[in-house]
Amino acid sequence: MTSDQNEPHATVSQAKIVGFHGSQAGIGCSFALANVAWILSSAGKNVLIVDLAIGDQLPVVDQYLAKLFANKDVPGRQEGLLDVLRDYQRAHAEQGRQSLTPDLDALWRNHGVRDHIVTLDWPVPDTKKGLTGKLAHLGAGRRDTDTYWAEAERFAWDDFAESRHGHHFLTALRTELLGSGYDYVLIDNLPGRATLARLCVVHLADVLVCCFRLGFPETIGDGAQMAWDLRSRTEGSGKGAVRVLPVPMGDDHTSTQNAKRLAHNFYGRLLDEPDEIERERYWGRVTVPHSPALASLPIISAAAESPYEAGTTLKAFEALTQAITEDDTIELKPLPPADRLKLRRFMTSQPTNDAFDLEIVSCGADAPWAEWIEAIFRRVGLNARIGRGDAPVDTTVLLLSPRLQKAPELDTATALIADRHSKSGTGHRLVGIRVSEGPTNEVLRSAIDIDLVPHGDDEQGVRRDLLRHFSFLDQPVTVSAKLPEMPRFPKRRPRVRKVSAPQQFFIGRTGVLDDLRLKLRAGRGTGRPVVLTGPTGIGKTSIAAEYAARFASDYELIWWICAKEVRQARTELARLLPRLKIDADASAHDAVAVTLDALSQGDHSPWLLIYDAADEPTDLAALFPTGGRGDLLVTTQNPSWAAEHVTIRVERFSRAESVELFRERVGRGLITEGRAGRVAERLGDHPHSVDKAGGWVAERLATARDEDGLSLEQSPDALVDQYLKALDATPVAKGEATAERTAELSLERLAGELPGAVWLLRVCSYLSSDGVAMELVRSAEMREQIRRHDLSVGEDLTVDEVVQMVKRYSLAQVDQQLDRLCVHQHTLRTLRAGMSDTERAEARAAAQLVLAAFMPGEDLTGPVREWRHEELQRHVEACEIGDTADAPPAVRAWAVYQVRYLYMNNDLPVAVELAARLRDRWTKDFGEGDRYRLELLVQLANALRGLGQFQQARTWDDRAAELHAEALRSNRLLGLKIQRSLAADLRAEGKFTEALQLDDRTLTAFRERLGDEHPDTLRAANNLALAFLLTGATEAAIDLDRTTYETRRRVLGEEAPETWHSLVRIGIDYRELGDYANARSTLQRALDRLGAGAGGDSPTALRAAQALAVTLRLMGDADAAWDRIYETWRASEFRYGRRHPESLSCAVSVAAVHAARDRYQDALDQGRRNLDLAQKIFDKTHPFAWACAADLAVYARRAGLLDEARQVGEAAWRALSDPDTGVGPAHPFALAAEIGYANALAAAGDPAAAAEHEKHAFDSYRKLLAEGHPLRGIAYTNLQVSEHAKTGADNGMDAGLRKDIDLEIPAT
Repeated sequence: MTSDQNEPHATVSQAKIVGFHGSQAGIGCSFALANVAWILSSAGKNVLIVDLAIGDQLPVVDQYLAKLFANKDVPGRQEGLLDVLRDYQRAHAEQGRQSLTPDLDALWRNHGVRDHIVTLDWPVPDTKKGLTGKLAHLGAGRRDTDTYWAEAERFAWDDFAESRHGHHFLTALRTELLGSGYDYVLIDNLPGRATLARLCVVHLADVLVCCFRLGFPETIGDGAQMAWDLRSRTEGSGKGAVRVLPVPMGDDHTSTQNAKRLAHNFYGRLLDEPDEIERERYWGRVTVPHSPALASLPIISAAAESPYEAGTTLKAFEALTQAITEDDTIELKPLPPADRLKLRRFMTSQPTNDAFDLEIVSCGADAPWAEWIEAIFRRVGLNARIGRGDAPVDTTVLLLSPRLQKAPELDTATALIADRHSKSGTGHRLVGIRVSEGPTNEVLRSAIDIDLVPHGDDEQGVRRDLLRHFSFLDQPVTVSAKLPEMPRFPKRRPRVRKVSAPQQFFIGRTGVLDDLRLKLRAGRGTGRPVVLTGPTGIGKTSIAAEYAARFASDYELIWWICAKEVRQARTELARLLPRLKIDADASAHDAVAVTLDALSQGDHSPWLLIYDAADEPTDLAALFPTGGRGDLLVTTQNPSWAAEHVTIRVERFSRAESVELFRERVGRGLITEGRAGRVAERLGDHPHSVDKAGGWVAERLATARDEDGLSLEQSPDALVDQYLKALDATPVAKGEATAERTAELSLERLAGELPGAVWLLRVCSYLSSDGVAMELVRSAEMREQIRRHDLSVGEDLTVDEVVQMVKRYSLAQVDQQLDRLCVHQHTLRTLRAGMSDTERAEARAAAQLVLAAFMPGEDLTGPVREWRHEELQRHVEACEIGDTADAPPAVRAWAVYQVRYLYMNNDLPVAVELAARLRDRWTKDFGEGDRYRLELLVQLANALRGLGQFQQARTWDDRAAELHAEALRSNRLLGLKIQRSLAADLRAEGKFTEALQLDDRTLTAFRERLGDEHPDTLRAANNLALAFLLTGATEAAIDLDRTTYETRRRVLGEEAPETWHSLVRIGIDYRELGDYANARSTLQRALDRLGAGAGGDSPTALRAAQALAVTLRLMGDADAAWDRIYETWRASEFRYGRRHPESLSCAVSVAAVHAARDRYQDALDQGRRNLDLAQKIFDKTHPFAWACAADLAVYARRAGLLDEARQVGEAAWRALSDPDTGVGPAHPFALAAEIGYANALAAAGDPAAAAEHEKHAFDSYRKLLAEGHPLRGIAYTNLQVSEHAKTGADNGMDAGLRKDIDLEIPAT
């Protein structure tokens, strides 16, 4: 930018002065002037813009050309016409005091405007210059002074124009403008200000551009009359009549033809064009179309629109420029497209942060919308901010929604809307955008300019609609590499969502929610939670639920975890796994690990996990993802979280929030703020207490209306007084005691109205405080228990109606999203404290009976059965089943089954702990020989065996068998279950032959008593087939497994887990028979269905994956085997822990695959670890330990350690071959070990000894295995190599034909 004061002004010709006037504010007259100036300058014309819009509150012309000033604040700080006028007036007054005839020419010379003209520069470096003519600006005056606005309003323009010195000033100004050296002087006027328009037109302008909007006939007529008046005033002037060019603005193609014809008739007479066709051509060319983008952005058409596109505002302004210049050849000099794009981006961006194009005002609940819209604006070059600020803005965007009506920002919004008309046409815009459905008041409805609601969740549609109003682009473009990541679309819902429902009456907490969002974002990806802390009933859970609802669009996954008990937290995390991985199994330990790992790796990000009602920090430390793009939120009463975590202390309500909540509950128009404030003060602003108080009054009001109508004693005010009086009848300190006193009052009232509701709550006091599934609440047994205390329930009232009454008193709430009845903590404590010992025992017994009746029967299968057991497990601790004396048979039957459920779901430590408590309690109550106690011992043994505690399991099974023989011999079915468990102990101890005999007897007895299709019979058949396999009777194993599979498929269905388990057993049988192709296809089929291809989840899937890896190794595909076994090994250790038979089995397979890949040192190292682990899990004499030793001998030989190989190999073979302590000389384990030992002997140079062992092995395999079996072939080949070596026929090649047989550890 440069000053014109020292530039020569060689006048070649006089300038043409053009005045621009709008018939009303906001129609785009200044926009037209800026575009004409740009087009003239691009065509090589020198142009001076004069801002005569004195008194305008914001720059108008300036805003379109602000980037051409060296500093965009210059228009506001630049001295201009008002400053010249003020100085001129003062100087004239001073001269008038000194002389009766002031020298006006000298006065002008000293106070002219030339020194205040500034030249504008081409704004975009490294682009082709688009303005070849000079473009300059004479401002209206300094707007940054305290006196500007007042002086502009007070200035007596008519008096000044009629005065001698005023007339001289205007004449001299025209003379100076004419001789200024510019080709065109374009003067902007204040819209609708007739006085300034007259000064411009009568004294200065040669041409008058009259802008008007096609609208109502009266508006068109008034504008035309003003134009006629202005022109008539110039007809007698010395400079001659002004030429008028009427310009219709904002034609959106919806204007009626009648309106256009009317406008043409009104304004047509002003056109100096007698030819009707030329007049029609003029109207068609200069009519400016409506452009929503350009209406909201301070940018000229030359930068926004293509110069080659017809029907644009740019083409209309080119036609207007040609009409002004009377030269049809003048048009915009086009820029290259890339340079025009740079110009557009530059002119719509803000190079500094001290001012903004737009500010976005919204309530806190609409923050996602504000952030998303801000990001859209920034991507089209608009400098936008969220919230009010000190820096000036051109446009305020107000987001409108029902949530705004109840937000603190409502006052700001109302003020903006009330002020919008006074700001009209001043350059500052208010744009109301409706972002969500729902009722709003009349004031907010009146402010809607853009309605995004009809677009629904169509993100592209919403984006296009916004950009249509605020930009000329169809899609956002990246204007800076530093832009943050685009926020998620606010209507985009999480793909996976399980979360507590937000409260109906959620009041306040704006600061907490904002702080929570900031802290969660700051901690994203760290694996550390943000913790909401505070006492009971303060609203922590409500805040978490509100946050999850309000900012749901921020996340791809939201998962709510009841974290009061660690086991339940693990279960909730495990249930997330199938939502992350299709067909994954949600069973316990590995599912948790795989879930956490998937989240840490970024699956379904961004995600939000909410751990509600947590206790000790250490309990949950292992249940947080360690990384990933996600947020962790914890709610807790435990203050110890503050030591190492980011915490937000949730405090009591402010008084205003308490009053708001109470009035919402009772009825806003029924209770004054003062009376609500009395209640809030008495309750210490405790949120839940205020809520219960509101519920008490509201319910009394509803009851009174239903009965006889409201009396004076039942008016809202009277009821509030009654409540306060009742509250004061038992003086207590503010705090927890007050909260519980409010619960007492509600319970007292509820007991009088509906006793069954109170009994429902009493039963719930012995169920989980995390809530009770509504299906359990609605169960037949729950209804029966309530009916014993209230006969109206079941006949006149449903359980749902009882629940609704409880809700009305705010004693509990129904979480519709989780489908749970959640009784408030204060209610639970008050209930327990208010019951006698007898009543507590009765309530506890009722809860246990309700749970026992909810136990799924054999007819329920699949997810429904699993869900019921999960729900029952939630309540085990709360119902005190482990501490209940003399529990009835139904309850004890359920307790035994619940232990079995834990065992079957691999929740083994919890199963053992619960079984031990029940065992001790029932021993005291019923004696050792009680039937349910013996059934419990069998399940305890199962769980202990699953933990690898084989000796303890055997101890309890033996004791159960002994007690059964003594006291319950007649209960044959119980005896068979004990016998089946004893056989499992024998298999785990390596006594395979004894187990086979016992399993055979057990299956025969089950078939006799229950038939072939009973689940217990099929389990016994599965066990016998396994015993066949462990003793080497593979043909018998596969025959029985096939029969079991077909029966399960017919009875239980193709998709039942037990059916797939049998199919996996068949695949393993095929492998042991040497039919590797059938083994591979069968196991792959099972795996594909079980969804365990990447490591597996369920026990059956893990066994299938391991068996497939072994099969691949035996088929020679060691690399594929490695990929499979490594993932399966890790998954097994996740699920079972390292010191577990299943994990050991996978580790043994890992060593074998190392060897198959010629990684002998790795195989040796893993083999040493396997042997050490096997001896710890079992003992040193167990067949599985000796099998690991046999494998180790093979790896030692391959690693070159011949002495170790021979010593360890011989010891393993001898131990396994011993018929008394091992498995016998003809067992597959002993034969494989013998082959390995023979290979060690041959490597040590003793082929004769090797051949002796190989002959025994081959002869044994011939009896055991069919011809063509790979193991039989290995024994034969090795024997031939040794025989050749004995005779000296070994040519050095035969040794390479030797093979080993790696032993695998089977399931027992």
